[in-house]
Parts: sequence; C-alpha cells; structure tokens
Amino acid sequence: MKHVDWFLAAASAAALLFGAPQVSYAQAPTAKERALEKRVQYLETRLERLESRLSAGEAGSSGGKGSKAGAGTPRSKPDASAKAESETTQGGTAATPPPPPQVGVGEAGDAPQELQVLRDNSVMLKPRGGEISTKVGYSPRKGFTQSDRSVLANTSVRYGVFDWLELGVNVPYGFSTRSSTLSPTRVVTKQIMDWGDVTVQANARVLEQTDTLPGTVVSLGAIFPTGPRPYDWTNYSLSTSGSGGVSASTPNPNDPFTAFFSRAAWGLKSNLQFYKTVDPIILFWGGGVDYLFSQHINGYNVQNGLRYNYNFGFSFAASEKTTLGFSINGSFQDNLLVNGSKVVGSIGEPIFARLSLIQRIGKDFFLEPSFSFGLNTYAPDYVIALGVRDRF
Repeated sequence: MKHVDWFLAAASAAALLFGAPQVSYAQAPTAKERALEKRVQYLETRLERLESRLSAGEAGSSGGKGSKAGAGTPRSKPDASAKAESETTQGGTAATPPPPPQVGVGEAGDAPQELQVLRDNSVMLKPRGGEISTKVGYSPRKGFTQSDRSVLANTSVRYGVFDWLELGVNVPYGFSTRSSTLSPTRVVTKQIMDWGDVTVQANARVLEQTDTLPGTVVSLGAIFPTGPRPYDWTNYSLSTSGSGGVSASTPNPNDPFTAFFSRAAWGLKSNLQFYKTVDPIILFWGGGVDYLFSQHINGYNVQNGLRYNYNFGFSFAASEKTTLGFSINGSFQDNLLVNGSKVVGSIGEPIFARLSLIQRIGKDFFLEPSFSFGLNTYAPDYVIALGVRDRF
C-alpha cells in the first residue's frame, strides 16, 4: 500500500513539473505583455498631458507679451525637456519652473497680436523678419458749395533689426477731385494725382509691460518732400496788421485739397505710444509731434506750424486669427507762417473715430478692413479703407 501511495505521489509531482508549467509558461508571457502595453499607453497619455500643461504654462508666462498661437497644443513626439521633467517628477524631485520673462528686453515675436491695431507705432517683427503692406482708403467730404473725393494709397515696408527695434518706410500715392459750384450754371472741377511725402521711421520698444507698468514704444522718423506743394499763390497778397503779427492774406495760400497727403517740406516726426493689457483687452494711448522745416516759395518764407498727433482706444483678440479695435485719432495743426506772420484760418484740427478688423488669412497674410468717421468739421465725412499685409 505504501508503494502505491509513493507511486501516485511521484506521478502527481511529475505532472506538475512537466505538464502544468508548460501551460502556465505558454500563457503567462501573453498576460504580461498585455499588462505592459497598457502601462506604456497610460504613461504616454500622462506624458502628453504633462507636455500640454507645460506648453500652457509657457504661453501664460508670456501672455503679457503676447503670442497665443499654439498654446496648450500637445505635440505628437515629446521633446527632451518634457521627458526630463517627467522623469524628475516620477523620481520624487519637484520640477523647476521656467524663469520669468525679462522686462524691457522682450523676445522675438512676443508682441501681443492686439498691437496690430497700432501697427504704425509698435514693434511686431522678429529679428531679420520682413513685412510689406498696402492700404487704400476712400474719403468724401461735402460742403455747401464744394465737394471733395479722395483716394489715398499707402505702401509700407518694415524690417525687424532686433527683438525690440523695427525700421520702416512708407510711400503714399493720392488722387483727389474737387467740384466747386461758382454759380447755378457754373461748376469748376479740379483734380490732382501725385506721390505724397515719403517717411522713414524707427520703432523701439523701450519697456515691455508688467503687472503695474504699461509697455512703451518710441518712434522717430524723417519726412521727405516728395509730394506736390499744397499752396496756391494766385492773386495772393499779404498785409500785416496789429502787434501780434497776424496776416490778412487774399486768398489763404494753404490748399487743404493737396495738403491731406503732402506738405512738400523736409521734416521730423515723433511718437510715444503706451499699451496695457486689461484682460481680455489691451488699452492704448499715445501722441507725438511733427516738425517741418521752413521753405522759400515764390519769394515768401513759408513755415508750417507744429502738428500734434494723438490716439487712444482699445483692441482685443476675438480669436487667434481675428483682432478687433476701436480708436480715436486726431491732430492739431498750428498756424501757417508766411514771412513770420500768422495766416488767418490756417489752423486745422481733424478728429475721427476708427473701427478696424484684422483677419489672418494664411500663416503670415492678413486682411485689414477699417471704417472711420469724422467727429468735427475739419475731418472727412468718413473713410473706408482696405489693407493687405504679408510677412516674409
């Protein structure tokens, strides 16, 4: 009986050693492989989420400076920095947050897209980046005895020198027609088509905005007299009366019909622009002074008065491709001086409101319609403009 029991025990042990292990050996690797694959998929998902959070954190740290495109978008392949941070976090050591942005230095292409509303007085390009834009505006003005219609085209080329400095040149070309009613049966029409005054300008971002301080851009430029002279000396006479040196001229030699796009004098221009993010909008305000040098025309010494320009308003990004803006723009043109005497009626003070839309069509191509309307008698009735801009 003992031999039978021993035989049965030996047979059972042999079955366990040679039979059962074969079944378990054939099934165990498959279960392990499935568990390992699930673990790898889980770790990849966690890594992508970590990358997304890192990208969102980087966009948030530069949100005051601007670029919103791509924030929070996970990449298909993790980079080395994200892997290192994931491994460090898994090892139990806290990850080191990215350093805060430097104030007053800026980074390439970090300008908020809302500043495109202030394109003429802002810094938007990366170093060695270029941009060309063209804007065409139509403006009518109707008076009691005369009506004006004008079309002004501006072509600008800009180049990014440093993170904080841009250079640009602006070339205007204008067409105007004026109809004057001299009598019920007589209407005189005058037309002009010519180049305007070319300007060269440098924009420098001297301070990036912080939680308490606004961003600041300084603009300095030169004016070249490439346009026609806006004066009509026909039947002109000048007499000075009073101690104030006020002149009574017949007629006033200043021709606003031409002066809207040309003063035909060498000059200097300046602007100081501020902007501040108040989520979800950017507030902006600024102003500057234009100075034109004196000229000798038809035996007269002609000196244009200082022109003071100002603007204020707000803009906001409706999406990563759409920017909306509203602004009030105006200027004050001081008296024209002829032989040192003020010309009566030569002061100008146009003020108008502007609504603008900037729509990104392609990667670096923008469509920019706008509508402006005059707020006083010095300004045109309205201006409808359409611009296109391409970066390269």
